[in-house]
Amino acid sequence: MVCVVFIVPNHSTRRLTPCHLLSLLRKIYLLHNIIPDLGELFSKRYILGINPELFTNERQGRQEKIHLFQEFLPSKNQELGRARRNRDKSATERAVVDKLRGLKIRKFFKKVELEEIKVKRYLKNGSEKMIKSFLIQVPIDQDKLKASQLLDGVCLFVSNHRERKKGKFISSAKKIILAYRHKEQIESAFKNIKSFLKIRPFYVNLDDHVEAVYTICVLAYFINRYLSHRRKEHEGKDFLNSKELYAPFSSGKLVTLKNNISGEIRRKIIPLERYQIALLKNIGLEPLAMSKLPENLSQVKPM
Repeated sequence: MVCVVFIVPNHSTRRLTPCHLLSLLRKIYLLHNIIPDLGELFSKRYILGINPELFTNERQGRQEKIHLFQEFLPSKNQELGRARRNRDKSATERAVVDKLRGLKIRKFFKKVELEEIKVKRYLKNGSEKMIKSFLIQVPIDQDKLKASQLLDGVCLFVSNHRERKKGKFISSAKKIILAYRHKEQIESAFKNIKSFLKIRPFYVNLDDHVEAVYTICVLAYFINRYLSHRRKEHEGKDFLNSKELYAPFSSGKLVTLKNNISGEIRRKIIPLERYQIALLKNIGLEPLAMSKLPENLSQVKPM
């Protein structure tokens, strides 16, 4: 992969909007397979990166949201066409705008257009009543949509690594991009840990205690990720951040039984259902489908 450095004077950057600049550099990358390194601008170093996975996610995510809204409109119009009472124009428009904002696609649509219509209703006494309602139309703003699509997959990396040796940057653009991506993997792991571990807050300050908590969290993350990976291989669905990951095993429990006379304590596994055992076998975790605990784990010495 080739890295080309663009030294852009300050006065020329003011003539380009960030959207135009990033769009231009994205085209350069796609045509020539280079990483545009903008050099130093305003005491910072700017490097353009193109992430194919991000490109796909942003493009598909936007289209899915637009599709959801386009499905919402006919159902909303159908509801308005069966109105039993007069509809308020402001409230109707606000409901549509709130839907767009909820999907975070408001900027891709033009102003909401409401055409007043009359809906005929028949009362119980046989008389007719005309209800004021609306027909909604919300055109897509194609210019804004195309402008946003130009930046799909674009990542602008900002770095303080401006050190040079013989006129060249010591840290290459590729090295900086990889460092950011590795950092993102670490942050993503901790976000995932916080999403499924319910053991906060932590009131620890001794080094050994902090290390123990950290170890538990990381081990839990690895177990969570390993199980989601195996289920994805078998079922073709990503369970990593889903509550459904452990759902099939929710009835599998370890109970503790205590003899009040002797004080003896024993642990026992509630037998798994056939579908649970089959799932464990399919994802390569058949040893977990044991019907009883090993002797050294089933007995607990009385305190």
